Amino acid sequence: MSNHIKIGDILPRLQYHADGTTNVFVFTFPIFTDSDLAVFADSERLWSGYSIHGVGNSAGGHVAFDQAPANGTIITLIRMLSLQRTSDFQESGMLSARVLNDELDYLTAAMQELAAGLARSIRLSPTDAAALLQLPARAVRAGCLLGFDVDGNLAVLPPSEVGTPPGT
Repeated sequence: MSNHIKIGDILPRLQYHADGTTNVFVFTFPIFTDSDLAVFADSERLWSGYSIHGVGNSAGGHVAFDQAPANGTIITLIRMLSLQRTSDFQESGMLSARVLNDELDYLTAAMQELAAGLARSIRLSPTDAAALLQLPARAVRAGCLLGFDVDGNLAVLPPSEVGTPPGT
């Protein structure tokens, strides 16, 4: 990295509704390499047909599509870092503030991604008692509905045990 990236308090995920003419979409969070940015059109991850600009820029950059996405397409830009250690500090070695800052920035960016993922997940209220919420094996839950037992724990229910929803 030629410039030190500063990691601000920002959500590393943006969505746009394409209008069929715009082909440039801005992201306002830093990325360290091109591969750190995942680009989606609706629910499909794209691997080509665009270029990424702004790698190493604290303010972010933009994605330029070769052709404007179709009107109504939802474009999602997400920072998805590879979780890896990029530096190794040696015992009694020289400790560069720049290298240390880069490492801490990368860890902070990775933690932002984890926080964003947790915010988009189903979870218990902070004041709720602990509950068993682990999904059973795929074969056990196939063709079933998820529900909760009398203790508030996750339960797999066959469709035959589920009544008609109220108001139908």
